[in-house]
Amino acid sequence: MRIEGFAVVKNEADIIEAFVRHHCGLLDRLHVVDNGSTDRTKDILAALCAEGLPIAVTHDDSPSHPQADIVTAFVAGFADGPDWLFLLDADEFIDCSSRNRLQEILNRQAGDVCHLVRWSFMVPTEDDDRSIDNPVVRIQSRRRGPTDPFLSKLVIPRQYLGAPEYRVVNGSHFMIGVDGVPAGHRELKDLRLAHFPVRSPEQLARKVVVGSWAVLARPSRLPTEVFHWHELRRRVMSGRPLTVADARQVAQNYASSDGWTDHPVAVEPLALAGNGQLRYTPPSDDAWRQYAVEFADSHFRSLAGVVMATGPITIGKTVHGVTAFPVSDAEGRVLAAYGDVAPGLNSVLSSWTRPGDQVVHVGAGLGFRTLIAAHRAGPTGSVIAVAGDERLLPTNLVLRNLTNVQMLGDTEVPTGCAPDLVVWEAAPSGPLLALTTAADRVIIRAADASTGADWVRLLEDSGLAATMLQIDAVPARSFVDTDDVPLAPLPPQMWHVVLAARDAAALAEVAPG
Repeated sequence: MRIEGFAVVKNEADIIEAFVRHHCGLLDRLHVVDNGSTDRTKDILAALCAEGLPIAVTHDDSPSHPQADIVTAFVAGFADGPDWLFLLDADEFIDCSSRNRLQEILNRQAGDVCHLVRWSFMVPTEDDDRSIDNPVVRIQSRRRGPTDPFLSKLVIPRQYLGAPEYRVVNGSHFMIGVDGVPAGHRELKDLRLAHFPVRSPEQLARKVVVGSWAVLARPSRLPTEVFHWHELRRRVMSGRPLTVADARQVAQNYASSDGWTDHPVAVEPLALAGNGQLRYTPPSDDAWRQYAVEFADSHFRSLAGVVMATGPITIGKTVHGVTAFPVSDAEGRVLAAYGDVAPGLNSVLSSWTRPGDQVVHVGAGLGFRTLIAAHRAGPTGSVIAVAGDERLLPTNLVLRNLTNVQMLGDTEVPTGCAPDLVVWEAAPSGPLLALTTAADRVIIRAADASTGADWVRLLEDSGLAATMLQIDAVPARSFVDTDDVPLAPLPPQMWHVVLAARDAAALAEVAPG
């Protein structure tokens, strides 16, 4: 039987080593995604990897902490996965001291449904030995009484791995189909997850300050989400330190549906796999301000190129203004990394679009070059966008406050217009060719050199001076790059671009020689 785990972590330096060492004693492999940690989490993970422990560490620095997207992508792509996959957070520990015992429990479970393991809340108390750095050894008590059924985490059987028709919801509490129907779930009653959300006054101070900021930065959130963190954040930032009693009380009531009722606690430590010895974990400290500064620095640097990231769509800052684009295609990846795409082409488009011009853009897509032309044409000009993306182009027009663009479907033909400039980013189409050959200026992004040569001959036969250039879609320098966040360079992406003008001098200005 193969048993593996998956976790998305962020700023967990005080517990990540304990988490990895415990689960490496229970699992065949542990997969960890670091989501932009600014404390020592990344360094500790690197050291654990260097030891040869069975862990695989990757990094995703997306600023909005898209946990559900990261987990869903991993589960959907894990077709050759194990018999069982535990979805965990760094403060969640499988409450089992041996691999044999864990395997014995899983052998009794049905493999055709997902299973849910309930949290068991661990509580720091005044009786804990503060000289012990390992929080899961130091904290000996846990909350008594039943845990709400929804406070559980998924254990996924092989049948549901590599299945893109399912999505893991935020928090990894259950799976749901793309049709909205939940996957089959059953409680795994023979196992618990020891949950350590509160570990010390110092960790709690960092959690409430940085955590409340992270929630406020999300694209979407509930009005009352982590309201207790905001109250404690105001206390911490006013200069009143938190105490062990504060940490105990928060843990006693953490995620309780009964409100602030101070659930009773009893001594019942985690069933630890291993000896609990740590090598890399820093001692507890009260430098919450340093953590807050590091988080703020990371957050604001992430805003150098991103306004908001929501799943497959990013609203990013570009050389030409705020733009919504998909990050899944080649052009979107260039935009995300550089804030521009094919700057040589865009420069010609800007210089060839004059105030008051009428422009036709065929194959408008998300509208990146439609927006450039519309801005240059101004309120006295207009742009007709043919075959624009029905979601992204209207969104981009609103983001840029542009009202001089008309959208047509890919089978529609503009009527009653004599365009000054025609821009093609689509395969040639007969009804639109007459508009093209009658225009004063033409810009064409050809599929390849042969298609570009055909365009040159057609335009020259229509009385226009024409030439073909090769333009790199990847800019030489990034608009969003910073010295302390080096950019992984993208390979060149050469586009074949045909330029044509009725005035040969106009062509010579943008394509000398």
